[in-house]
Amino acid sequence: EYNSESDSDDEAEDDDRMIRYQIQGHKKTATSISNLIHSFFWCGLAAVVFIYTDMMRVLSSDPRINRLFLYLSLTSFLCSCCMIIYLVYVQYRYRGKFGDLGRFAPRAMYSGAGCGVAAYILFIIAIWPIWKAISIFIASVFSLALIM
Repeated sequence: EYNSESDSDDEAEDDDRMIRYQIQGHKKTATSISNLIHSFFWCGLAAVVFIYTDMMRVLSSDPRINRLFLYLSLTSFLCSCCMIIYLVYVQYRYRGKFGDLGRFAPRAMYSGAGCGVAAYILFIIAIWPIWKAISIFIASVFSLALIM
Protein backbone atom coordinates (compact mmCIF):
# COMPACT_ATOMS: atom_id res chain seq x y z
CA GLU A 1 0.00 0.00 0.00
CA TYR A 2 1.33 3.42 -0.95
CA ASN A 3 1.19 6.10 1.74
CA SER A 4 1.50 9.57 0.29
CA GLU A 5 1.42 11.21 3.71
CA SER A 6 4.63 9.57 4.87
CA ASP A 7 6.36 10.54 1.60
CA SER A 8 5.28 14.16 2.03
CA ASP A 9 6.52 14.08 5.63
CA ASP A 10 9.88 12.73 4.47
CA GLU A 11 10.08 15.41 1.79
CA ALA A 12 9.22 18.10 4.34
CA GLU A 13 11.95 16.83 6.68
CA ASP A 14 14.43 16.77 3.79
CA ASP A 15 13.44 20.33 2.88
CA ASP A 16 13.89 21.42 6.51
CA ARG A 17 17.33 19.79 6.64
CA MET A 18 18.32 21.47 3.37
CA ILE A 19 17.18 24.88 4.61
CA ARG A 20 19.07 24.42 7.91
CA TYR A 21 22.18 23.37 5.97
CA GLN A 22 21.95 26.42 3.69
CA ILE A 23 21.47 28.77 6.67
CA GLN A 24 24.48 27.26 8.43
CA GLY A 25 26.51 27.64 5.23
CA HIS A 26 25.54 31.30 4.99
CA LYS A 27 26.46 31.86 8.64
CA LYS A 28 29.87 30.27 8.07
CA THR A 29 30.41 32.41 4.97
CA ALA A 30 29.34 35.58 6.79
CA THR A 31 31.64 34.74 9.70
CA SER A 32 34.55 34.12 7.34
CA ILE A 33 33.94 37.41 5.53
CA SER A 34 33.65 39.26 8.84
CA ASN A 35 36.92 37.73 10.08
CA LEU A 36 38.62 38.67 6.82
CA ILE A 37 37.41 42.27 7.03
CA HIS A 38 38.58 42.54 10.65
CA SER A 39 41.97 41.10 9.75
CA PHE A 40 42.46 43.56 6.89
CA PHE A 41 41.32 46.45 9.09
CA TRP A 42 43.72 45.72 11.97
CA CYS A 43 46.66 44.87 9.72
CA GLY A 44 46.03 47.99 7.63
CA LEU A 45 45.76 50.14 10.73
CA ALA A 46 48.99 48.64 12.08
CA ALA A 47 50.72 49.42 8.78
CA VAL A 48 49.47 53.02 8.88
CA VAL A 49 50.62 53.42 12.50
CA PHE A 50 53.98 51.82 11.68
CA ILE A 51 54.55 54.19 8.75
CA TYR A 52 53.08 57.31 10.39
CA THR A 53 55.17 56.95 13.56
CA ASP A 54 58.31 56.01 11.59
CA MET A 55 58.59 53.08 13.96
CA MET A 56 61.59 51.40 12.33
CA ARG A 57 63.81 54.48 12.60
CA VAL A 58 62.63 55.27 16.11
CA LEU A 59 63.18 51.74 17.43
CA SER A 60 66.61 51.43 15.84
CA SER A 61 68.16 54.82 16.51
CA ASP A 62 66.22 56.96 18.99
CA PRO A 63 68.15 57.22 22.29
CA ARG A 64 64.95 57.79 24.28
CA ILE A 65 63.81 54.19 23.74
CA ASN A 66 64.16 52.08 26.85
CA ARG A 67 66.26 49.34 25.25
CA LEU A 68 66.09 46.91 28.17
CA PHE A 69 62.30 46.82 28.05
CA LEU A 70 62.32 46.70 24.24
CA TYR A 71 64.55 43.63 24.26
CA LEU A 72 62.49 42.01 27.02
CA SER A 73 59.37 42.73 24.98
CA LEU A 74 60.86 41.12 21.89
CA THR A 75 61.95 38.10 23.93
CA SER A 76 58.47 37.71 25.39
CA PHE A 77 56.96 38.04 21.94
CA LEU A 78 59.26 35.33 20.57
CA CYS A 79 58.37 33.04 23.50
CA SER A 80 54.69 33.61 22.76
CA CYS A 81 55.28 32.78 19.09
CA CYS A 82 57.08 29.58 20.07
CA MET A 83 54.13 28.55 22.24
CA ILE A 84 51.73 29.25 19.37
CA ILE A 85 53.85 27.14 17.02
CA TYR A 86 53.97 24.37 19.62
CA LEU A 87 50.23 24.45 20.25
CA VAL A 88 49.18 24.64 16.63
CA TYR A 89 51.79 22.55 14.89
CA VAL A 90 53.16 20.03 17.36
CA GLN A 91 49.93 19.27 19.18
CA TYR A 92 47.98 18.91 15.95
CA ARG A 93 50.62 17.31 13.76
CA TYR A 94 52.06 14.73 16.13
CA ARG A 95 49.34 14.18 18.66
CA GLY A 96 46.25 14.82 16.58
CA LYS A 97 44.75 17.02 19.27
CA PHE A 98 43.53 20.38 18.11
CA GLY A 99 40.06 21.01 19.47
CA ASP A 100 40.34 22.03 23.09
CA LEU A 101 43.95 23.00 23.65
CA GLY A 102 43.13 24.25 27.13
CA ARG A 103 42.48 20.66 28.11
CA PHE A 104 45.38 19.05 26.22
CA ALA A 105 48.13 21.60 26.94
CA PRO A 106 46.98 24.10 29.57
CA ARG A 107 50.48 25.07 30.73
CA ALA A 108 51.59 25.90 27.21
CA MET A 109 48.45 27.96 26.63
CA TYR A 110 48.88 29.91 29.86
CA SER A 111 52.59 30.41 29.17
CA GLY A 112 51.90 31.72 25.68
CA ALA A 113 49.17 34.05 26.89
CA GLY A 114 51.36 35.29 29.75
CA CYS A 115 54.25 35.97 27.38
CA GLY A 116 51.90 37.85 25.05
CA VAL A 117 50.61 40.07 27.85
CA ALA A 118 54.16 40.63 29.10
CA ALA A 119 55.30 41.62 25.59
CA TYR A 120 52.41 44.10 25.35
CA ILE A 121 53.17 45.74 28.69
CA LEU A 122 56.95 45.76 28.17
CA PHE A 123 56.56 47.31 24.71
CA ILE A 124 54.43 50.10 26.16
CA ILE A 125 57.12 50.77 28.79
CA ALA A 126 59.84 50.71 26.10
CA ILE A 127 58.20 53.32 23.85
CA TRP A 128 56.59 55.42 26.60
CA PRO A 129 59.38 58.07 26.68
CA ILE A 130 58.65 58.96 23.07
CA TRP A 131 54.87 58.77 22.60
CA LYS A 132 53.57 58.91 26.20
CA ALA A 133 49.88 57.89 26.38
CA ILE A 134 49.67 57.19 22.64
CA SER A 135 51.99 54.24 23.36
CA ILE A 136 49.00 52.32 24.67
CA PHE A 137 47.13 52.85 21.40
CA ILE A 138 50.19 51.89 19.33
CA ALA A 139 50.85 48.71 21.30
CA SER A 140 47.16 47.76 21.22
CA VAL A 141 46.96 48.16 17.43
CA PHE A 142 50.10 46.07 16.91
CA SER A 143 48.86 43.39 19.32
CA LEU A 144 45.47 43.10 17.64
CA ALA A 145 47.10 43.01 14.20
CA LEU A 146 49.37 40.18 15.36
CA ILE A 147 46.43 38.25 16.78
CA MET A 148 44.52 38.54 13.54
